[in-house]
Amino acid sequence: MLSDRGYPWFFFLKIARLALIVFLPTLFVMLFFYRSSYKEGLVSQMTIQIKENLKTTKFTVENGKMDWLNWCGNLPPDPDARYSLINRDGKIICDSDKSKIQTIVKDRTEVDGSFENNFESSLRHSDFFKAQAVFASLKLSQDIALRKVVPISSMRDDMGKFDGVLFFRIVPFAALSYLLFLIFFYQATRPLGSILAKVEKYKEEIPFKETIGLRGLKNEWAQVEQALNKADQKIRDQVSQVRSENDKIAAILGSIYDDIIAIDNFETVLFFNDKFKKNFMREKNVGEIIP
Repeated sequence: MLSDRGYPWFFFLKIARLALIVFLPTLFVMLFFYRSSYKEGLVSQMTIQIKENLKTTKFTVENGKMDWLNWCGNLPPDPDARYSLINRDGKIICDSDKSKIQTIVKDRTEVDGSFENNFESSLRHSDFFKAQAVFASLKLSQDIALRKVVPISSMRDDMGKFDGVLFFRIVPFAALSYLLFLIFFYQATRPLGSILAKVEKYKEEIPFKETIGLRGLKNEWAQVEQALNKADQKIRDQVSQVRSENDKIAAILGSIYDDIIAIDNFETVLFFNDKFKKNFMREKNVGEIIP
């Protein structure tokens, strides 16, 4: 079994840090988009509920032949919703908050839209609730629209549950995925340990100044490169030395007057001198020996 002593831990830690740098922002972006999408879904669902509530209110008041001003004037204070009767000029005719009556609404996008499309809604900050709120408006007549404002803080419980799901399910799963990545990466790079173990054999042959520089860089790949370059040069020197020795031996054997031939255990011809070639080799086929 391969020992972890020669494993390139510095390289592993660099990849682990790089993966973490990429992994964490990606995870947070994903969580942000998941949360935003869920929030948009809740707002959309709330808008639909407000629309149905306004339609039901209109149906009840009109079928009950009630006066809209009387209906609005009898509304009790509601900390979770605000009703307003607004004309085309943006003037509040009646409001569940009595202090707002006869004031002009500056930002009334949903009111103007309801006069054109019968119903319109928007999401923005409410100065009244001091929070983000859904502004929904339903056209009652040619000159009056009924607006309802509901703060999205009422979705706090649902968002809290969803945050719990994100934290206790997605985050542990993401952390487990990161750990599995590190484990698989470790297993895939273990063969590098054998290379680095061989590098240790050549460290003593690396010039002292270069060795100090490599230790300062703490880079296993620089050590591998230096060691392999050294090994390559050593092999080249050995091959050159063997060729030189063979040439000397061939020269010595070639100068002997007797017939000389060398074969191996499989009767393969390894060497023969010129005297043997002249006496025993056919001229037309040098590779064929005369019996």
